Amino acid sequence: MAHLRGENGSPTRVKRHVSIALQNRFRERVALDLADRSLPGMVAYTAIWSVIVFTTGYHQVHPQLAYGALAGFIFCGLLRLVYQLTHKRLIRTHLRINQVFLVIGVFLPTLIWSGLFAFFFLTSVDSEMRLLVVIATVGLCSGGSTSYAPVREMSAAYAGVLILPTCVGIAFFNPHAEVFLYLLILYVGFNLVMMQRGHREYWTALINEAALEEKTRQLRTTASSGIAGMRPDYRRTGESLIRHDDEALYRAKHDGRNQVCTHAAPLRRRA
Repeated sequence: MAHLRGENGSPTRVKRHVSIALQNRFRERVALDLADRSLPGMVAYTAIWSVIVFTTGYHQVHPQLAYGALAGFIFCGLLRLVYQLTHKRLIRTHLRINQVFLVIGVFLPTLIWSGLFAFFFLTSVDSEMRLLVVIATVGLCSGGSTSYAPVREMSAAYAGVLILPTCVGIAFFNPHAEVFLYLLILYVGFNLVMMQRGHREYWTALINEAALEEKTRQLRTTASSGIAGMRPDYRRTGESLIRHDDEALYRAKHDGRNQVCTHAAPLRRRA
């Protein structure tokens, strides 16, 4: 734990110095945090898509696309529900399998939405649907990039899967909309910058928390005491008794603490 650094080093460099046991502990903690952070995605896609298609009446004009995508989102939500009920056990026993299920649960609905985003942006003549899908995509991308910031690769992949297919489609099939291409690229870059900041803050907090727990565990409580007494046939005032007791206490601390010392000063016999 002597190598732990929080605010004075990047999380990536810090993670190379921690022990294997602590790295395993971090992996389990990150897996639990990602499962909790990704929980809103279980219902977000279904809810957003339902609001868009049912409020605009798109389900009546294009029922196959509307209900097909809705069925896909509901299926993904059910998969995520199963994962949420089992992820703690998977993290304790099969961490790799947990990672596979998490990635599938996160990126499967993302791929469906990415296809919808590209479709409405490149082919749809319905400007209202295009605008609504663009607004929803921006919100999903920002929320997902922030939620998955503990793992930079996952956060960057989420933004890329959601946005880049549309960028490629604009570049090859709709060059007249290049201004939107530049805006989307700038938006992805902004998300990556914010993701890096969230990643650094997350790991700094996690490492500082581990360092604090280790220091707390290493703390040892000791007790030092001083004893001074008084007999009826010896002359001693109350003030001197307290002073002698303090002297014994300070001697106990000076000699190494965690001990009891008595005051052994010569006493004058009462006349």
